[in-house]
Order: sequence, then structure tokens, then C-alpha cells
Amino acid sequence: MISRVLSVGAALLLCVGPGTQSALAAQRILTHATSDASAHLQLETEAKAAELRREWLASGHAPGPVSNPTITAGKILTTKLNVADAPAAPVFSISFTTSGAGLCGVSFSLQSANPGQSLFVYYNAPFKAPSPANGTLKFQQVGLGYGTGAFNPYSAPGKWNLASGSVSDCAGNYTSYNAAQLQPLFNTTSIIVVNKQKPDTSPPLVSTGTILTPKVSLSSQFPDFGTLLTVSDDVSGVSYTLVSVCPPSGSGGSCWVSNIHPPTPILNGKTKNYVYLGSQSITGQWTIFEVGICDIAGNCVYDTNSADIVSLFGTNSFRVTH
Repeated sequence: MISRVLSVGAALLLCVGPGTQSALAAQRILTHATSDASAHLQLETEAKAAELRREWLASGHAPGPVSNPTITAGKILTTKLNVADAPAAPVFSISFTTSGAGLCGVSFSLQSANPGQSLFVYYNAPFKAPSPANGTLKFQQVGLGYGTGAFNPYSAPGKWNLASGSVSDCAGNYTSYNAAQLQPLFNTTSIIVVNKQKPDTSPPLVSTGTILTPKVSLSSQFPDFGTLLTVSDDVSGVSYTLVSVCPPSGSGGSCWVSNIHPPTPILNGKTKNYVYLGSQSITGQWTIFEVGICDIAGNCVYDTNSADIVSLFGTNSFRVTH
């Protein structure tokens, strides 16, 4: 399996004023998109694991232990949250074991029972801090941004269910869990969200896409692959766009991801995603693997369908040279 490495770029926002999703609905390109938070979290976990492996080897370690870390028990300590009482952020506690490389990351996704919004909660070990090989970790994620860590006034009220999770050690080994695997480990796998305001239940839209760099030179000053997306969301606003690209099949290289979080929500505008490729050396015909978008409420769509990506950009490939 080709690994996926997180590469975070900067966004250029060209907001052109509010619009309505009803006017843009017919222009939706991502016809095979999915809102499956579990599938997206799996891609993120693979990407983070590849990044951790690279850092582990670059810091002078031998290849890490091959046994995967595990969650042995878990608790959701906040089973009811009111979005009016900020931060409405769930608190998790897990017991874990690793093979000695130490705990470096934990991720969980939750999905509303209706209409299917997502919330992602992350823990990343402090940079260069000693990482315990086993023990108990209690964490709450606050302040990273909408759609991550905490519920907000646009979140759907009612039951939210733990959909998936993962745990990673610092050598890049990881274990992923689906909802059925988490259920016997946790005291409960649901949270009740109270929201007396009007939630945002419609997903954001991507209407057009442009490839800004059909040819990327690794020896240039800016060896980045760039795209321009026209996006819209008529209630809470777009909070996140994603583009991932992969090297030629059989190259043995890693896929790279650009995650862009604009500083202000976009009702109707454009975002630029740049994927930095300068720290690798694989050339040839690369492929756009995935396009994703989320709004502040946690309505997300992710699309890996090659026909959709061709419809969006006119092609799903670009060339990388030295």
C-alpha cells in the first residue's frame, strides 16, 4: 500500500461574497463523494504513520519495532455536551500499550446519527517530549478550529456515535479501529449533543477546479503542486479543503496531502491548495488521488473517484521533473 504523508500548505482566499447552495447545486462535480468519516480518518492515519516513520529514521533510530500499539480500554468522560457551554469538547481517556517506541498519536471520529455530520478529535504527543510506552492518557482537544475537537452552534443535536479510532507509536506503527471494535473497549460509544440553535445540515460544494502547476520541477524555488477550487457553503461556511497526490504506481513512493484551513469561513469563494513535493525525488506522471471539503458544522465530502476528479480539473494527472 502506498503511504500518505501530510504536507500542510498555506491558503490564498479570494472570497467574492455570499451565495446560495441551491443556485450551485446543479454544478456539483463530486458525484461519487462520500461523507464517511471513518474512511477519511484511515487515510489520515496512514499519512501520519508515514510521516512518523520518516522522522524516526531521520533522527538516527533503527527501523522501529514491528508490533502495533493497541488501545486496551477507553472512556468517554463527557457523555452530554451543550454547544452553549463552550468549549463543548468531549474528553477521552484511553489505556494503551506500545512496543517501546512510545505513544505519538491518537485519533477518533464521531458521526451524528442524523444527518451525518462528523467531528474529529486528535492527540499528538508534544514535540521532542518523552513518549510513554504504555499507560493511561486523558485528553481533550480545544482551540484548533471548527470541525475539530469541539461541537459548535451549527452541530446537529441528538446522539453522536464513535465511528472509528486509531493509535500510533513514534516509529510509525499504528492500529485502526472501527465502531464495532471500539464498542467492547469503551464504557460508552455515544454522546448526546444539546443545540437549541438551527444546525447546518447541508454539505459544502466544490463547483470548479483548476490545476495551477501542470508541471512541477523539483529543482525550482517552489516545487509545489497547486490547485484552485471554487467552493461554497450557504450557512456555516467552508472551513477546510484537501487535495492529495500520489506518485507513479510501482515507484514505492508516498502520497502527499495538502490540508488547508482558511482563517475565516468561506460562503462563496476560492481556495488554493499547494502540495510541497521538494522533500522527495520521484519524477514522472503523478495522479490527483483525492479532493475533500468540510464546513464548520462538520458536513464533509471526500472523493477519490478518478472520473469525478477528471470532471473537476479536466485531468487527474500532472508531471514532475527534476
